[in-house]
Amino acid sequence: MFSRHTLAIALAVSWLVLISLGFWWFQFRWIQDFDADNRILQSYPDLDQYVTELTDLLPAPASQEPITVTIVRANNCRCNRFSVDHLDDLAERYGDHTQFQYQQLAELPAPLRSLVPATPFAAIQTRQGELLYAGPINTGLECTSGSSLLESYLSRPDNAQLQLPLLARGCYCSV
Repeated sequence: MFSRHTLAIALAVSWLVLISLGFWWFQFRWIQDFDADNRILQSYPDLDQYVTELTDLLPAPASQEPITVTIVRANNCRCNRFSVDHLDDLAERYGDHTQFQYQQLAELPAPLRSLVPATPFAAIQTRQGELLYAGPINTGLECTSGSSLLESYLSRPDNAQLQLPLLARGCYCSV
């Protein structure tokens, strides 16, 4: 039969494999594409039309700050908890030239809600209402400065390059 030494090694290896699989499942079970069902990409082969509709339906910037960030969350989204501290940090660091406004997905008008593929969702607009960014707050599971998709716009308010990272992967809740 097996010696005690061989059995101990087999048990240790089995334990390590199970722990590794459990860790992998726990870390990556919530990772998905931002537009997971390709609803936006299929409905808007020309993303210019998506940008136009989104710009028309987003609330107009309510302040005279150069940048307005609209954050849309769904109450039941398990990924909200990963973004709260990061958004608070961004508001603290960039609040002198950025207006942050928060909206609940359920409270948005239906046409605007249909343009949000997942939450948490962020839209960045200039004072004139020009859309600079529409997509997730971050990539990956954790929401930190290292994975932030918003920070380049907030640190350089003159950045006028439109970004729609609909293929980003991270912790998002499809709507």
